[in-house]
Amino acid sequence: MPGSILRQALIGLLYPAFAVLSTAKDVQSASACQKLADVLRKVTTLPSQNTYTALSTENWSQTAWAKPSCIVRPTKATEVQQVVQILINQNIPFAIRSGGHMPSPLGANINDGVLIDMSRFRGVEYDAANSVVKVGAGQRWKDVYQRLDTHNVTVVGGRVLDVGVGGLILGGGLSYLSDLHGLACDNVVSFEVLLPPKNKVAVLIHEKVVLANGSIVNANAKTNPDLWWALKGGGNNFGKRA
Repeated sequence: MPGSILRQALIGLLYPAFAVLSTAKDVQSASACQKLADVLRKVTTLPSQNTYTALSTENWSQTAWAKPSCIVRPTKATEVQQVVQILINQNIPFAIRSGGHMPSPLGANINDGVLIDMSRFRGVEYDAANSVVKVGAGQRWKDVYQRLDTHNVTVVGGRVLDVGVGGLILGGGLSYLSDLHGLACDNVVSFEVLLPPKNKVAVLIHEKVVLANGSIVNANAKTNPDLWWALKGGGNNFGKRA
C-alpha cells in the first residue's frame, strides 16, 4: 500500500512538471516565431495565417504532418543564415523540408518548433562548358529533368519525379542510372552549405553549405573534403543545404 501511494504521488508530481516544461517550450518557440515574423515577415507563416494549414500538411505522407510553431520559407542564403542564427541563439528545435517526401513521422516536419521549408530554392543552372548543373535544395526532380531536357542532357537523380532534390541527395539517392554512375550523391561535384553558430548543424543551400558557425562554404574534393564526403548520405546532420 505505501508503495502504491508513493507511485501515485510521484505521478502527481511528474505530470504538472511536464505540463510546465511543455508550456515554457511552447512560449519560447512562439517568441522565436514572432521575432522571425518581425525580421522576415514576407517569408514567415504563423499559425494564425490562412496559408499555415496547407503548408504544415504539404508533406507527401500524412504520417509526416505536424503543427510547427511557425513555418519559414527563405528565398536566399542570407535569410537562411538569419533564421538559423535566431533559432540556435534561442535554442529552438527546427526541422528542414526539401520536397517533404519522407513518410517517417517528423522526418521533415516538427511539432512545437520551427519548420524551415526550402521550396523556394528552385534554381536550375546548367553549365555546358563544365558539364555540371547547379540545383536548389527545394527543387523537384521533375523540374530538373525538364530543364535539362532542353539541353539534351540529364543527371543522376530521383526515380520519383515529385521527390525533392535536397532530401534525396543527402540520403544517398537511388537512380535509374545508378547501375552505371552510382548514387545521386556520388555525382555531386560541390555542396553549398550554411554552418550555423556553435557548430551544431549545417544547412545545405545549392550544393553549397551553411556551416554551424554562421558562414556559407563550399564543400568539394578540394575545399572542405571531409564535409563533402559526410554530406553524401549523411542527411542534414552536417549541414543545411539550400
